[in-house]
Amino acid sequence: ISKKETESTMQKINVMSQEQVAIFESLTLGIAFIKDRIILRGNSKLGELFGRSLDEMIGQTTRIWYKNDEEYLGIGASTYEDLKRQVIHKREQELPRKDGSMFWCLFRVRAMDTRDISQGIVCTLEDITERKQAENELKERMDELERFTRLTVDREEKMIQLKEEINALLEQTGREKKYKIVE
Repeated sequence: ISKKETESTMQKINVMSQEQVAIFESLTLGIAFIKDRIILRGNSKLGELFGRSLDEMIGQTTRIWYKNDEEYLGIGASTYEDLKRQVIHKREQELPRKDGSMFWCLFRVRAMDTRDISQGIVCTLEDITERKQAENELKERMDELERFTRLTVDREEKMIQLKEEINALLEQTGREKKYKIVE
């Protein structure tokens, strides 16, 4: 291979590398490459999600993503067990930022090599806090509507009962029923 061909190949590799970095950094998802639960690489969105600089996260264990040790150990074990049985592990979880505030995250985790998980995993992390808040608000509204419906039905049943009592009293006094009750 000539020097010119080598330089041309190196230039193509450099352009492809720049393209990959541009794609990687333009995503609205946080991305992390992890091996043995240590964060090896990530995009700037990953740091943004957790309120940390990316440099602060690289080389750290994923423990910094969890509220406590129990969560870190339990969820980590179940994630790796899932990856042994399926290609992608998905979960929604509330996570802490550096400042202690919380956000909801949709994790998608995939092994680099499904036959050998020890080669590392790729995680995408999506902030779904707004969606979770909307879901909670909708649930609250549905609960409120259900309570209102129950009150309305109870009120109607009481009205029917009162009308039946009035009709019975009218009949006892020899007068005509006042209310027609439809069942």
